[in-house]
Amino acid sequence: MSGVRPGAPAAAAPPARWIATGNMANGFLVFGNVVTGVIAVGNVARGFIAIGNVAIGVVAIGNVAIGVVGGFGATIALGAVAASGVLAFPVFDGTAGVASALELHPVLSVFPILFWLLAARLFHGSRAPRLGPSPELSPLRALLRGERSEGWIRARVERADGGALRLKQGGARAELPATPEALGAAGALIPEGREARLYVYVRAEEHVGGGGSGYREAQARERVLTCADLVEPPARVLPWSSGGEAQWWLARAWDAGAVVAIVARGAQIVMGAIG
Repeated sequence: MSGVRPGAPAAAAPPARWIATGNMANGFLVFGNVVTGVIAVGNVARGFIAIGNVAIGVVAIGNVAIGVVGGFGATIALGAVAASGVLAFPVFDGTAGVASALELHPVLSVFPILFWLLAARLFHGSRAPRLGPSPELSPLRALLRGERSEGWIRARVERADGGALRLKQGGARAELPATPEALGAAGALIPEGREARLYVYVRAEEHVGGGGSGYREAQARERVLTCADLVEPPARVLPWSSGGEAQWWLARAWDAGAVVAIVARGAQIVMGAIG
């Protein structure tokens, strides 16, 4: 048995909105009091581009702005490039503002980096639930070459003649016979004359070929791959589908920003010393 069948979830995942408003809201473009999105505008805004009284994002604009690439704040700003009306904490030299922390001491350029690393550990977020089957996947080529005797693959599937299914995964192509269960699932999941992205359970079976007439003569055995099951993959979860999911991506941006800033700041210091 394949061991993976989609069960009926207890509760459906909340739909990811493209445009949202409210006191607390999530969406691609979102407006409100406490908001999270790709473009977030609010009193407390968190997102890829965040605009608000307190703005936290990859690019942040606000009274207090905490960004990765850029932070631009009326009072306090932090980012690889930061500008503020009062005090800015940039990583790189040459940023605008009434006062830059680098003017106090160049070593303060590490403050944004330490902040990102600490924030990514304290506020790491949580992935939104992925509803549906989640099997361990195998490459189609590994099954075709005989490196594995069975496994789930993710492939583009279309119906073929003679009770077979045509599978496409990257550059690999195969037309395999299917069990009645798989053909029944294909009828429900694959539109007529089209293909669908599905999880396919493929297993190898040994078929006895025609041998000699004597019972003592060894009969040839042939390895045949068969499509034994089909299920629909879980729906894609968008980065702004929940506050926890958005925070998970923002924490990854903090980690990436810290690594890039360390390398780039080191190069800037070396070039300044050489020049």
